[in-house]
Amino acid sequence: MNHQPADWSTLRHAHGSAGGLPDILDRMTAERGPAHWDVLWSMLCGGGIVYSASFAVLPWLLDQTRSEDPDGVLQAVTLAGAIIARADQPHGAGDVRTHYAAEIEQLLARKRDLVQTLVEQDRHDRLIRMKLGRNWADPAGPTYPVERDDLRPNALRAVVSDHMAPLLKEAGFARSGPRFTLTTASGDQAWILAHRFELGEYDAEFHVDSGVRPSSLDAVKEAKVPIGDSVLDQRMSDPWDSLQMWKFDLDDTATIAIFKDALRDLRDHLAHLVADRQNLLALLRDPAARVRSISGPRDRLLAVSSYDLGPSEELETALRSIEQRNPSDRLPAWIRQQLAANS
Repeated sequence: MNHQPADWSTLRHAHGSAGGLPDILDRMTAERGPAHWDVLWSMLCGGGIVYSASFAVLPWLLDQTRSEDPDGVLQAVTLAGAIIARADQPHGAGDVRTHYAAEIEQLLARKRDLVQTLVEQDRHDRLIRMKLGRNWADPAGPTYPVERDDLRPNALRAVVSDHMAPLLKEAGFARSGPRFTLTTASGDQAWILAHRFELGEYDAEFHVDSGVRPSSLDAVKEAKVPIGDSVLDQRMSDPWDSLQMWKFDLDDTATIAIFKDALRDLRDHLAHLVADRQNLLALLRDPAARVRSISGPRDRLLAVSSYDLGPSEELETALRSIEQRNPSDRLPAWIRQQLAANS
């Protein structure tokens, strides 16, 4: 794609010369995803500071608002609005309001169309708050990098106690600090854990990890057969954050509501998986299930999660697959010993 201006190397972004920016824009056009947008935000409006290249990207952002990707449209509209609002900062790009008048008019109109509902307005405001922090509403431009000296040290504890615990306890999860565990009568467990990950931008900055541990895993661990602690590991991610973390201030009720909705969905999903072992096995069998949420080769996890249910053709197929892939794997022989002892 031939982006204007002709000589991008004369422009600057947060990390230096913008000579390589057209390649990044081409890649973003072909490969959509939040990680690419994180890079663009940091280059063009990181910390709320704009540069000469920031405005040169406005025509490309306008093109993105016409795409069929709703997340990309929101990213483009929000980033463009943040850049336009900071046109009075010193950036060396000249009279950008005149030079990009047509693009600015169309981008602002696109924003008005996008945020007509309260839901879309919340999504827009939440995205810009996440990208720019407390200074999201200050177009004058803060000193970069932005540092918060008013972070609340017990913010994660408040999130766990005030927002996570009520939702999880009502579904039968027991709490131990920031970890919640649901144990069924058969001994299968689902767990959810919140742990701090601080960047120094918001009151609460943390990851939420979760997993499923069938009771069949206990004997495997006791026999010291190499295996993970769960057969299913997932990270409950903020959809706008490529670091897979949650970041918000404790008075940000809109983001907290979204977080609680995501937590409720995760809770119900985990409870379904441990309610009946067949539900977990169905997920492990499903090739459409996200591979990153499956913590190991599927044949190995199917074997670990089903051997205590007795012999089956599926189990034997999984054991043979493991042996073919890794003849030195101790798991198939150990499972066959258990099946023989219980026959």
